[in-house]
Amino acid sequence: MLCIQNFIQQLASNLAHAKKLGATRFCILPIFTLFSISSTPSFADGLLCNARANLAKIELPNAREILVIDNLAFIHNGNAGLHIYNVTNPSQPVLLSTHNTPGTIRDIAVNGNTAYLVGYDFGLRVVDITNLSAPRFIGSYENIDFANDIKVVDATAFITADDLLTFDLSDPTEPTLLSTFPSTDHIDEVVISGDFAYLVDRTWLRILDVSNPESPTQIAEAPIAGSARDITLDGTIAYVLDYLNGILIFDVTNPNMPNLITTIKQSQLSDVAAHDLKLYITGDDAELTVYDTSDPTSPYKLGSYSIPANGNAIEISDTTAYVSVPFFGVYTIDINNTSAMQSPLISTFESAGTDRDFVLVENIGYIADGSLGLRIIDLTNPQSPTQLGWFNTPGYAYSIDVQNDRAYIADGDSGMHIYDVSNPTNAILLGTYTGITNATIVKIDGNTAFVIGNDRSMVSIDVSDPANPRRLFTFTAAGSGFLSDLIIDNGRAYIVNYNRQLIILDVSDPSDFDSLDYLNDNFATRVAVEGNLAYLSIGSHGMRIFDITDPTSPIEIVHYDPEFAINQIAVQESIVYSIDGSRIRVIDAQDPANPDLLASHIKTDSQSNFEKQILVQHQTAYITDGPKGLALLDLTDCPPKPCTPDLIADGVLNFLDISAFLITYGNQDPIADFNADGSFNFLDVSEFLNAFAAGCP
Repeated sequence: MLCIQNFIQQLASNLAHAKKLGATRFCILPIFTLFSISSTPSFADGLLCNARANLAKIELPNAREILVIDNLAFIHNGNAGLHIYNVTNPSQPVLLSTHNTPGTIRDIAVNGNTAYLVGYDFGLRVVDITNLSAPRFIGSYENIDFANDIKVVDATAFITADDLLTFDLSDPTEPTLLSTFPSTDHIDEVVISGDFAYLVDRTWLRILDVSNPESPTQIAEAPIAGSARDITLDGTIAYVLDYLNGILIFDVTNPNMPNLITTIKQSQLSDVAAHDLKLYITGDDAELTVYDTSDPTSPYKLGSYSIPANGNAIEISDTTAYVSVPFFGVYTIDINNTSAMQSPLISTFESAGTDRDFVLVENIGYIADGSLGLRIIDLTNPQSPTQLGWFNTPGYAYSIDVQNDRAYIADGDSGMHIYDVSNPTNAILLGTYTGITNATIVKIDGNTAFVIGNDRSMVSIDVSDPANPRRLFTFTAAGSGFLSDLIIDNGRAYIVNYNRQLIILDVSDPSDFDSLDYLNDNFATRVAVEGNLAYLSIGSHGMRIFDITDPTSPIEIVHYDPEFAINQIAVQESIVYSIDGSRIRVIDAQDPANPDLLASHIKTDSQSNFEKQILVQHQTAYITDGPKGLALLDLTDCPPKPCTPDLIADGVLNFLDISAFLITYGNQDPIADFNADGSFNFLDVSEFLNAFAAGCP
């Protein structure tokens, strides 16, 4: 510490002297003898936001198949043809060239300086890639119906279509058909190992002897009960992707007698890849799932990497997985980052009711549990939630708010109930307000309860005497539909008229509301407010962010319309947490004009039809999910908080950041005003160095 203090004093002295001389650039190397500096990551690893395993995203929304050879990635992008990237650094892919094709590419093979493309529309197309910046068409064979997959071994091509076709490629400009092996169904995939071809045609695994490619001969077959779509080999183990049943694992040590040894049960899969005794699977769950197959008779799940939507093709090269995600692009994933496969799920609290709403006060959670009323749980240890009390209510508990040891419950047809919860093991009913039709939402602000009913009304109620709650004012929204959300913030009410509009009211006088503005949107579902920004979720149309500094005239900053729905939302420190079905997404809106998806997660065992609610406090998300109960997710490092000493924003703290600080300090740039007092002095230096020494979260 003394060393750091000396460093600060000398640095401050040097800065002060330099300022007198008018210097704007400084030499800092001599100072480093006083202070040991190392490069450290500026952010910690997270769990939910495990998108940090994603090294890069290649913007090819129609990408399908991927082939990686050495440091080159060959990707076909739908009707946009072939794209070739240099992936020497997988975190910074560099586009080398593109090559248009007369239709959609289905698969790619590369042999030496030649690329072979197949597609339903054009058969086989041969491209010279000697000059990677200018691929050149040199030959084709068009008379192939529904060409789907290609493998090239030496000068022979194996192409799947309705049959298996073999071609002589001795002259790549003139591919010559050698043979046709008939199939009873469309052949989706073939792999070649030695003298054998392994192919799947929906209901069969077939093994052929192709030592003579002019006359392939079937030597074995194994029935597939579902719908075989893909196959990959790892040594003498064959993994068959059955779309309906999962991954079928065959021992093909003896190709004449394939032996089914076990099955990984998982339906609706898209692709499978084997690498280094691990199996990588994509499907309809927005994850790249990884299994340990060191013992193929007993594979076990290691975890999964989050991707933004359902994955398609997988290619594994060394320590990088390349995954195509329709409508998003190709993601490069560091598969050495095994910590990113950990589940963010901390714990669950299951109840027999239908959890509809949740409030957290300190370490006590309050659940509006539908037909089972009020539940109170102790979350002091989030890994092990414990029920403190359960109290039935006469109606249906839709919503809850808690303030000053009192719980307010919107209880459907029975109105709003007020409970004393100072002793959470013995809640006591204090009073009831029944002057509202089917209470569905309640929010508390001081001595006022704001309660929404299903008749599109919001009632303000004086609850200063809980035994005698008294109506103050009633607002009724025009039109049809129902009011689906309510936020009370800084004397304003933000009400969502479902699929119609966002209503902003001045409720600073709860006995007389004033309308401030109506923002029409036929898809409005929920609203969140933080600071001077309002976040309006609009379902399959995304989210709108408004500047509400002047609530009488909100200004739309952005309409964020991703390839997924945004329904339930919560906002903390400019980060939006949304729920779409069973999927939780994290969106960085620190720059509200440019929201950016950080991560997605499929909440475990969460497929109920109940509408979910999300509450975010500190580093934990609390999600209610009807009969599935309450789930707690770890948001540690989700997202990264701004790292103020990382002045060059490279994710690492080192001497470059100190150099940047010296320069900005000398220029009296506001970024160097670390204590935000409007002046530049020793305090800024001290603040910067303390932040630098502490590292970043």
